[in-house]
Formats: sequence, C-alpha cells, structure tokens
Amino acid sequence: MKILDSNVLKKDKYKAKLQALSDWDDYLLKESGLPGPRGNIELARVAGFHRQRHTMDYAAELKEKTADQDGCGMGSEMDRQNR
Repeated sequence: MKILDSNVLKKDKYKAKLQALSDWDDYLLKESGLPGPRGNIELARVAGFHRQRHTMDYAAELKEKTADQDGCGMGSEMDRQNR
C-alpha cells in the first residue's frame, strides 16, 4: 500500500508544481529523467493530462471569443450546421 500512496503523493506534487509555473519546459527537462534509462512516467502522465486539458480550455475560450466578434452571426450558424 505504501507504493500506491507514494505515487499519489508524487502525482499531487507534480500537478501543483505545473499549475504554479507559466512555462513548463525547464521543469520538465530537469525532472523528466531523460535522456536516460529511467524516464519519469508519473510526471509525463500528469503533464500530458494537464496540457491536454489546458489546450481544450483554450480552444473553447477562443471559440467563444470569435463567435462574439462575428458581426454577421455566421460563426453560430456554422456551428449549428456542423452538429
């Protein structure tokens, strides 16, 4: 059971650290364990999940902004046609 607890704590630590950083590159390079035989799988999973979530949130925000700026309402009409 200690191994499971340790992995959960690592995941939470990585999640908190990534959320606090505006640029992840240096942190990921330092903590990844790469190049080398023992890559940091826990960090890769956490970073991948949160990067995907951030990208989807950004895409949704961008879609809302462009729909609001569309003077003739075609963005909304195109969305309805594509459903």
